[in-house]
Amino acid sequence: MIGSEPSPPDWDELAPEGLAGVLDPADAAGGKNRLIDRAQKRAIVKHGGSVRGRQVLDFGCGNGRLSGWLVARGATVHGVDTSPEMVAQSRKQVPEASFEVLDPERVQLGSRSYDLVLSAGVLCFLPEMQLTKSLAAMRESLRPGGRIVALEKVSDGTPGLGWTLEQYRRCFVQAHLELREPRVVRLGFSGVLGFTARRPYFARLPILPAILELEARRHVGKGFADGQYADYLFIAKSGATTPTSPLEQEI
Repeated sequence: MIGSEPSPPDWDELAPEGLAGVLDPADAAGGKNRLIDRAQKRAIVKHGGSVRGRQVLDFGCGNGRLSGWLVARGATVHGVDTSPEMVAQSRKQVPEASFEVLDPERVQLGSRSYDLVLSAGVLCFLPEMQLTKSLAAMRESLRPGGRIVALEKVSDGTPGLGWTLEQYRRCFVQAHLELREPRVVRLGFSGVLGFTARRPYFARLPILPAILELEARRHVGKGFADGQYADYLFIAKSGATTPTSPLEQEI
């Protein structure tokens, strides 16, 4: 088990809140959330490849933030979430995609159905065993040559702020996935984000997502103090891994 289990937010209550409901509820002015949204999408495009013509699963789709963007980029999207209110919002916001409520106790995603499984801000709330099982279910849902792209918080292991890089790596290996070197996207305690929270207009500047990444790359070697985290992009595909533990054999 990875430390204490984090307590996820009340997603049903947050469902109608737009970007604030799936990013930072405290960002009342919205500039910070708009910049985070742009930075995350930039990272997916830069490192995850084209989705045009692809079958994509939005795992933990929330209120449809990424589902609508994926549809606009030419993907056929199916979204799942454990929150009925989030799924209702997704259906309302993105009628071109299909959505359903996922049973958190039985993660069943189908077999060889998708070219891409995308997850953002979901895996960081799962305890180790559930995280590994969810990754294994994602792997089973991939078509040959498919991949998993996950945007998740990384910290020193503080519950609710993501696990450490090594803990994520262990879960990917246990799920029999080959993981590329994770890429940092932005700092949760970014000075740039703090500036845009105070002056939302500047969140529109085209260069800011790249500056966020540069700021994060310069800092991450210093590690994280309590309450600090960074968004990382994880990309993985099916790998030939021999089970070596009871947990892996159970999966």
